[in-house]
Amino acid sequence: MKNRIATCAILLLAAAVAAPAQVWDKKEHTKWSKNDCQRILENSPWATKFTLTETRQEAFVADSSYGTGRESQPRVDFTAQLRSAMPVRLAVVRQLQIESKYDKMTDEQKRNFDQRAQQYLGIEFNDRIVVQVQLSSNVQIYQRQLITMWQGINEGAVPANMYIITGSGQRLPPLHFIAPTHGNPVMEVVFPRRTREGDLIDGDDKEFVLEMPGIALSGDTSEPIVRFTFKPSKMKYKGEFVY
Repeated sequence: MKNRIATCAILLLAAAVAAPAQVWDKKEHTKWSKNDCQRILENSPWATKFTLTETRQEAFVADSSYGTGRESQPRVDFTAQLRSAMPVRLAVVRQLQIESKYDKMTDEQKRNFDQRAQQYLGIEFNDRIVVQVQLSSNVQIYQRQLITMWQGINEGAVPANMYIITGSGQRLPPLHFIAPTHGNPVMEVVFPRRTREGDLIDGDDKEFVLEMPGIALSGDTSEPIVRFTFKPSKMKYKGEFVY
């Protein structure tokens, strides 16, 4: 009996250690801090980063319009967010509340903010997955080249070599694409969520991947592949699989 009790205690302890409560489970979104929002938008089951790096003695960049800079470890960062996922949209709203000093607004200003927030949160994504990818680099010319590359896609077209790869290995091309700009280095990509047979991504899938081309840094001989991996088993909000 003692051995059985000890075993149960060990299993319960292991479960507690393995699955700590996350901020989106512990607090309502109106209580999320700035850091909480940043975590959800950058490092959560619905948002992740991918970095291309190049280590060399010195990277020298001279450009008349973007200035001159030196960087010993050039990098390009990609941050993918599943904007159709409710926790991400709640983090966007809460972040705007904090930045806009919501608590100091007048009653009318709060009503206007709340109305716009509810319209945004009320959007239905039954047939599509919306992904935003933020682009940044510590070398300005790399960021400019990256944005220019994506802006080269014709209006109304979608990127080649960009897919969501499902748990079954199916490669889903985009349905719609909005290119980034130098003023707003964020691209938006829409993928199908389901077919007549049902959802293309299942909560029981081990993972699904967003794959897209990167940018070749100096010295690279081939175009790198950027891959964001998402784990459906962790994408639970209020007990439901959301993405």
